[in-house]
Amino acid sequence: MAFELGDVVQLKSGGPVMTVTALSEGTKKMAQCTWFSNNKESSGNYPVEALEEFEAGPMGFIS
Repeated sequence: MAFELGDVVQLKSGGPVMTVTALSEGTKKMAQCTWFSNNKESSGNYPVEALEEFEAGPMGFIS
């Protein structure tokens, strides 16, 4: 899947809901993602193959 800046994603293995904040197109496509936990901003870089688009539950709530 091709992600764009601002997409809401999650690791395929689970974890926090994150926002794509940067993309790199080098040898391995990577996405920098940002999320908040306990009012603290965190970020990490992940291979795009490890991410999937996040789908909110009914009425847009995170389940």
